[in-house]
Amino acid sequence: MWLLGDYWELSLLKTAGQNVLYIYFPFVIIIGCAVVIYFAARWKIPTPLKIMLGIIALLYLPYTLMVVTLLGLFDMVFNYRKLSEKKEEESEKNEGDS
Repeated sequence: MWLLGDYWELSLLKTAGQNVLYIYFPFVIIIGCAVVIYFAARWKIPTPLKIMLGIIALLYLPYTLMVVTLLGLFDMVFNYRKLSEKKEEESEKNEGDS
């Protein structure tokens, strides 16, 4: 909406799009951070590596925000965390059947 209002030079549509973006963006960031934390815990990444990755993420903050935002957006569509839990349950069932 925001880009569409900017492209067509419609100030009302641009303002509405910006307001939606300002309200929606923090939620998407939080969901993206939840995905990152979930996979960091699931893969059992060692603490020194977590600290090093955190420092690198802070050094490249604009890229980190972009990646975390995209993770948050796509998690709402594909639900990564539920998909990985289902795969784990299926693999546990298959191991139990053997």
